[in-house]
Amino acid sequence: MDIISQLITACEEEQQAEENQFTSIMLAIYILVVALATIQVQASADNPFTYEDNLKAVDAYFCRGKSGNYRHPNGACDHYIACGVGCKNAKNRRSYKHLCTQNIMPCPGGLFYDEKAYGGYGACIYKAESNCLQFQGEVCYGSTQESYGTYTHQCTGQVTLLKLVSKSGSVGCYKGVTPGYWGGCPHAPPINVWITEHRADNFKYVKKSYYDIKHDIKFPEPFTAYDANKYGFYYLNEFHDKSSFIYFTAGHNDYYTYFVKGKKYRVYYGEDLFDQGVGNNVGKHCVYVYASFYKYYKPNQVIKF
Repeated sequence: MDIISQLITACEEEQQAEENQFTSIMLAIYILVVALATIQVQASADNPFTYEDNLKAVDAYFCRGKSGNYRHPNGACDHYIACGVGCKNAKNRRSYKHLCTQNIMPCPGGLFYDEKAYGGYGACIYKAESNCLQFQGEVCYGSTQESYGTYTHQCTGQVTLLKLVSKSGSVGCYKGVTPGYWGGCPHAPPINVWITEHRADNFKYVKKSYYDIKHDIKFPEPFTAYDANKYGFYYLNEFHDKSSFIYFTAGHNDYYTYFVKGKKYRVYYGEDLFDQGVGNNVGKHCVYVYASFYKYYKPNQVIKF
């Protein structure tokens, strides 16, 4: 009986050891899965674009007449467009006219794509060497009183270029006027868009001039803002009221261009911001917001759009 008891005990101990080993293995697998999921969630949070978003954000005919690789046109810095890559199960896969997810290529290891790298052939390179516009969000703003739009910035850093791309809608400075994207007032300078600090949700500017609130204004930069009229209209480089996009530039030492990830910022129609002549305004305009940051910026490099 003693021998049998010893054998039974030995078997039970061996079985328990196997169960403990199995439990340890399953626990290790669980920890690994959780870690990978956390990394994936963090990556998704850092990069607002998914493959599906990338596909929607690019003109379906982007690759027509093109071959080779190109910078993503809408700010997905860690992706590039590979024209000439066939689309699986696409009716026109031989013509390569339409984009599909196979055309949207990711850069490995957190690199950014720069189409000017290696003599213009293009490559995924280190962020510090890249000049890349990063997507920050989309926002809609109106032209009537207290109809500003608010968006949350996605990155922290000194912004050297802020680009607004028209998505939909338009604004006008009075009823019956032909509306435009950035001003909508035929007898005034063409641009009237302002980026400011958010402050409190219920905070508003009442009959203020630029000099009263200049410390809240992020863009346009001071030299441009000084020349704006009391309604907020100003000239901005070569841009006009029907431009599909506009952009603001600044030097890396300009304190007012420092943006913070997770912080809210406002986009105003100027007459709303300065509380001047908003009674007969019309329209609403929606834009995509992109930014290039000083740590990725080469001052002598020509910015290509």
